[in-house]
Amino acid sequence: MTTIIQQGLPLTPRRAAQAARVLLANSVLMIFGFFTFIAVFALHYTNDLRFTAAVVGLALALRQLMQQGLDIFGGAFADRFGYRFAITLGCAIRGMGFIGVGVAHTLPQLLLSCAVMGFGGMFFDAAGTAALSNVTAPAARARTFALQATLNNVAAAVGPVVGIAIYSRFGFLPVALFAAVVFFWIGAQTALFLPPEVSRVPEVVAERALTPAQIFRAIVLRRSYVRVIALLIGFWFIIGQVTLTVPLRVAAVDGKGAVALILGLNAFLAIPLQYPLVRFAERHLTQVHILAGSVFLSGLGLVIIFLAPSLVWQIVGISITTVGSLAVGPITNAITAQVAPPRAIGAFFGFSAISIGLGGLGQLLGGSIYDAQRTLHLPWLMGAFLASVTLCIAFLLWQAPSPTSTPSYDASHEAVEDIASESGIIPSPVG
Repeated sequence: MTTIIQQGLPLTPRRAAQAARVLLANSVLMIFGFFTFIAVFALHYTNDLRFTAAVVGLALALRQLMQQGLDIFGGAFADRFGYRFAITLGCAIRGMGFIGVGVAHTLPQLLLSCAVMGFGGMFFDAAGTAALSNVTAPAARARTFALQATLNNVAAAVGPVVGIAIYSRFGFLPVALFAAVVFFWIGAQTALFLPPEVSRVPEVVAERALTPAQIFRAIVLRRSYVRVIALLIGFWFIIGQVTLTVPLRVAAVDGKGAVALILGLNAFLAIPLQYPLVRFAERHLTQVHILAGSVFLSGLGLVIIFLAPSLVWQIVGISITTVGSLAVGPITNAITAQVAPPRAIGAFFGFSAISIGLGGLGQLLGGSIYDAQRTLHLPWLMGAFLASVTLCIAFLLWQAPSPTSTPSYDASHEAVEDIASESGIIPSPVG
């Protein structure tokens, strides 16, 4: 019988399918719970508690930096102690963070709660992606990640509608409590139903797990991969505006009711388009060219939103942004799965998420620029900022070498002991 080897353990197709179902369900529920919450986060703190957009951006940036910025450590933790434990622990911490944000009324309380949210995400983020990669055949990974993204978009479409409905009727705290319950359930679901073959790390693997120094060396040897991940910071820098300044801009032009429409449209459009678009792009473009085109279209749509005088143009803008952003996640995950050493897959997915974490600083800067735009009466300021970042990152990505090429390393690296070769420290022909 054909098997998939996950961390040295045989996984039959039936058990792999069961694991994939649990992991995909986890991912969908995570997106649903998060978007239920995030759709009203900026509205609550700017409109109800009168925080500035810059302060809200700081809180969001801290949450993102704590999560994706530290994902490499969460991934290494999952590689050593097991995916099931990491996901369950992270979801419990994330749920407590939601409750904290729900009751926070001062800046220190908000920042502490957002940091807890991010800390929880550090554990489950890379672990979930790495686990799904490990239970999927290599040839099917890009399609699986595209399917995951499509299902996530369904959740991202429904989440804001639910969040706005609860917020309008009951206020912000019930939204936060609802999101917390969703994440507590995800943790329980993982502990109960994820197959032990996926979640248990046998002693032989734990003994030969890569050290932090070996993981770092494996990463830096893949120079073209590191370059692409670094450039993607710019993409996440601009796309982070969708959760902060875009809702504020839409509410200012068209009222609060339009926020759910725009965020929901962003997700609903992706449902039928993501999978076929990724498949089409893979057949006609290299991976880095797909990423470059994605950055350009995403930025173009955001510029239109911030220069748009009406809801119609904002719909056009969010539609372009949606199409542009569809391929970034699946392609980045597929690249990471291709270049990662077998015993450091979680750590590599954690490293790839650093671009998202550092890109979260765009929420802080974007919030500051949005405040300045309103104060100085410069309606073009956000558009100019987004256009500048977009053109720069898209051009550099278009010129970047393929991250699947063999990295450069000197001949002395070839003399390392066999365990390094077996563990993936010495790069394979696909880098």
